[in-house]
Amino acid sequence: MGGGSRPGTPSSNISGGGSGSTGPKPEAVSIEIVSGTAMLSIGCKAFFEKDGEIRQAEILSIRDKAKRQNIQRTADDAPIDNSDGTVEYEFYVHYVEFNKRLDEWVVDTRARLDKPVT
Repeated sequence: MGGGSRPGTPSSNISGGGSGSTGPKPEAVSIEIVSGTAMLSIGCKAFFEKDGEIRQAEILSIRDKAKRQNIQRTADDAPIDNSDGTVEYEFYVHYVEFNKRLDEWVVDTRARLDKPVT
């Protein structure tokens, strides 16, 4: 019960310490505005239009709209050079705080790139 506190938990680093450790590491959340859908990757959270509303969604999969082929793209190998402008993407998304039965494929034109991406 007592004495089982793990090092690095918020309760053990409240005073800010001076022990030389950096303390608990916050989640790696990077917020940025992207210039095109080619910069979106699997696992990121972006905003999409659904039923006339703007909702945040996590991207679960990406595919080439014309070929209907899944693109195995993660943050490590994104962005893909889309300089010729001929590739259109579809994203399989899960809307944050909604039931997963509402997950769906959405076209890249429904992405709201004026909102931050995490």
